[in-house]
Amino acid sequence: MKTGEESASLTERTYGSVRIKIVDIHEAKTQLSQLLATGEEFFIAKASKPIAKVTAIDSPDAGQQKRLGFMKGQFKVPEDFDRIG
Repeated sequence: MKTGEESASLTERTYGSVRIKIVDIHEAKTQLSQLLATGEEFFIAKASKPIAKVTAIDSPDAGQQKRLGFMKGQFKVPEDFDRIG
């Protein structure tokens, strides 16, 4: 992929205020690492028709992360829980 220029297999379209990057499937195959490194959303197209959308996976918000001890104080373990019957 050419830097600073638009290559023949990379196009950008604007819909309202949204700019969409569209990459030809062959360009995506050879330049996938570079495309992903930008962190930008893009579409992969075959014969100029978008067939896949590539987006970053966001990490969950701090309030949504699982953490140890989240049930602390909500139940009590019986004294004899580890005794064999």
